[in-house]
Amino acid sequence: MFIFLIFFLTLGRGVITQPAGYYYQGIWRALDGSTVHQLTNNSAISQCLSGKVLHLYGDSTIRQWFEYLISAAPDLKKFDLKSLTQTGPFMALNYAKNILVTFRCHAPPIRFGHLPISQIRYIANELDGVVGGENTAVVIGVWSHFSTFPVEVYIRRLLTIRRAVERLLTRAPGTLVIIRTANPKALIALFVFLYSNFLSYLVLRGLFFRLLRYVDEVTN
Repeated sequence: MFIFLIFFLTLGRGVITQPAGYYYQGIWRALDGSTVHQLTNNSAISQCLSGKVLHLYGDSTIRQWFEYLISAAPDLKKFDLKSLTQTGPFMALNYAKNILVTFRCHAPPIRFGHLPISQIRYIANELDGVVGGENTAVVIGVWSHFSTFPVEVYIRRLLTIRRAVERLLTRAPGTLVIIRTANPKALIALFVFLYSNFLSYLVLRGLFFRLLRYVDEVTN
């Protein structure tokens, strides 16, 4: 089973905590009966992203989103930045439809084999450089590489990201910000409090809960 939460963040809005829908047979089904556009082919993905800027920040689970997009939408061309395969940074463009997609991994702690010092960027600093607006979406996924460190290290990092998200949404409230949580997995009792992705999920949810407008629980 694969479970994750998508947090759509805005300021000054009410909080809705019920699930918005679920995945079944590879299709997202909304519980409120609303029509859901299925991004199942190149044209649908390109139409959804047309005129948009998408920034992806985080670990390999976020990098996989970038890799999926460029494989599922051939019109989205990856620009060769001479980057390392695991760490990036990466950029993809569709000039005809004015689409920009970027990926950058988070700063240490990180368990990748190599990360050039020149490419170390903190997500909070990157967010402060995002113009934002209704045509901009930001996805953040930070958890895996922090699971072997004291939880205080993870909390401090998330607090700096949270403040940067607040600043972004204050200057550009139309920006869509998505927080991707950890993948829960089975662990023996000895490792529950040392390597628990569920603990990472609880911390992440607790720190970002007050910014939530919607919480979508997705189970497949």
